Amino acid sequence: MSAAGKYRDRVQIQSRTDPAARDDHGRPVDAWTTRTTHWANVQDTDASEQQFGDGVSEIPTHTVTIRYYAGLNGTYRLKWGTRIFNILGVTNPDGKKIDHVVKCIEEVATS
Repeated sequence: MSAAGKYRDRVQIQSRTDPAARDDHGRPVDAWTTRTTHWANVQDTDASEQQFGDGVSEIPTHTVTIRYYAGLNGTYRLKWGTRIFNILGVTNPDGKKIDHVVKCIEEVATS
């Protein structure tokens, strides 16, 4: 597959805005801003939770491959259309800073 065909989805890399921001009632505001938009390959991988003994562990629901983005880590999130993916882990598989493979779990809408 050519490099161009490898990336067919557009994702936004987002970071939290100022954590000191508050709403009218003084509660912290959980707001995000888009840092950049990247071409990506988004793939479903598995269910979101698995039972281990007395606890539940999250497992990735999606694997997203993007071009390398310096500093990408679990404090960021990805937005794909209207869907939000919280980052569980980021790897640079070949060590050459060409691609990032991002393991994510999709945020579930509460409304």
